[in-house]
Amino acid sequence: KMETVRELEQRIKDDPKAINDIVQILEIAQDAKAKEELRLFAFKAASRTFFHLLENNETYAKFSLANVVQGGEEPPKKRQKKGSANELSAKEVQEVVGAWIRDKFVEFYKLILKAIKSGKFSASSVCELAKISLLIIEVQSRYVLLHQLHFALEDAPHIKNFSALVSVILPLDFVQHEALFSSLKERFLIPFDDVRFVFLSAVSRSLKAFRLSEATKDLGERLSVTVLKLVHDLPLIQPHQFFFVLPIDEAKRAKELSDKSGQKRSYKDMVQNLDFDNTVYTLTAQQQMFQSVVFSIVDGSLFTDIPKQLYKRFLEVAPVHILPKLTNPAQLLDFLSTTFKRGGISAILSLESLFFLITKFNLDVPDFYKRLYSLFEPKLFHAKHAVKLLEMSEIFLSSSHIGEAVIASFVKRLARLTLRAPPNVVGTIFVLLHPLFLRFPSLNPLLHRSTASSGVLFLKAAEVACSEDPFNEDEPDPALTNANQSSLWEIASARNHYYPPLGVFAKVFDSPIHKFQEKKSISTFANDTFQNNFSAYIRVKHKKGVPLHFEPAKHLFSDKDSSFLVGWDLQTPSSSSSSSSSL
Repeated sequence: KMETVRELEQRIKDDPKAINDIVQILEIAQDAKAKEELRLFAFKAASRTFFHLLENNETYAKFSLANVVQGGEEPPKKRQKKGSANELSAKEVQEVVGAWIRDKFVEFYKLILKAIKSGKFSASSVCELAKISLLIIEVQSRYVLLHQLHFALEDAPHIKNFSALVSVILPLDFVQHEALFSSLKERFLIPFDDVRFVFLSAVSRSLKAFRLSEATKDLGERLSVTVLKLVHDLPLIQPHQFFFVLPIDEAKRAKELSDKSGQKRSYKDMVQNLDFDNTVYTLTAQQQMFQSVVFSIVDGSLFTDIPKQLYKRFLEVAPVHILPKLTNPAQLLDFLSTTFKRGGISAILSLESLFFLITKFNLDVPDFYKRLYSLFEPKLFHAKHAVKLLEMSEIFLSSSHIGEAVIASFVKRLARLTLRAPPNVVGTIFVLLHPLFLRFPSLNPLLHRSTASSGVLFLKAAEVACSEDPFNEDEPDPALTNANQSSLWEIASARNHYYPPLGVFAKVFDSPIHKFQEKKSISTFANDTFQNNFSAYIRVKHKKGVPLHFEPAKHLFSDKDSSFLVGWDLQTPSSSSSSSSSL
């Protein structure tokens, strides 16, 4: 049947009177029983046929691409001529045929959208169908520009077709159709400001329509994740490059636009004479539309609970890619505050967004430091976002408005966590604590305070039990933990840490801390894992060899009094041996 499609396509190109053959091509394209390869081939053949007809006949293009033009012409109807049969002039026949092509052209575009939506095509085929759709939209856009047709934004045929395409491809799985979404983003959404605006408008309508439908929760999650991946890093700048109403390529379009005398029109003249309202493409309009999409994603009415994948993804990109683009970012304060109160990984990810709102808009988050204090838990420091928490904590703890008891609680809590945290996190905690003693001189007694019971310096006695420590580890309020009455014996214990660099770094707290000391970055220990250091140490070449033992071993245990045998009785009872032999 592919050969049949080729013959039909060639016949239409060779003989304009065979235009009815395009109906057969469309029938093959929409035949659900046909193979995917054949249907895709028919779609491509139909697109090539339509473009051939429209490029070679201005009258066809006029009635096919313009669809509904304000004050435009409709194809003439048959009229009765005096003294002759019902007949039309050659020009009127072309107009009637052009209107028929228009109807088939519209039908063809709807068939493409239906095929994409059906789910019966592979990801690569869907990408090919979407490219055909975008090519149709580009041809329509070019015709509108060449003839300077005036449309209201919602009535322009190419914009309506683009919005329809967006609503069809959004529910597709992003991972499976990543090539399609990447092509759409790189070729259209990022370069062209008006395409970006129309896309955001179509996305906003699609999300609202989804909430009113009876779609499944899985579909809603997939839709929102796809939207977030597409829009979060779109540039919102003062519009200057257009696709729908201004040329894609200035030189190419300027060459195509020539007056009747054959003199080429400049790009500047073409823009000045263009009869189109571009006020909807302003930066403010784009920001408002972007904000509408963002609020639709995190709106509580969209899901009972925001899916974990979407929640995490949104919090990761919000501080850099979303909040700065909103017209009123403060409206997300309730959402971020609720996330922060929940604790866990999501609370850590929300810290940077909250910092943006606090510093830029002077907003207040109730019990902020109490919630931040609750995030410092041993289990959290084994997650990959532990370093992120410490980096943000360094910023928040640098405030001079924190009370002495509160900052002492944070320091003590962090020092206590060094007993259980992995080496890279312990090093990061030390980097965080070191400048705090310079910024808050009231913390220095914590390094040198002795116990009331034994009089032994905590700094030099890591053996002191936690039960003697006045610090209340279970108190959730950092102002009530008695940390300012405690001592940092945990730092002294780190001098004997199994990871040598940490032991060396812990000794820095023994000497007086002054402002001229070199300040280390938190990232110094961020990627310093045990596996990385082990791999580095085993590559070190020792000239004198590595001492493995000091006395040659003759037996598994040297004698009966060996320390290895303490607590073990290696004598097998006779009863056990007899029972074993009987078995």
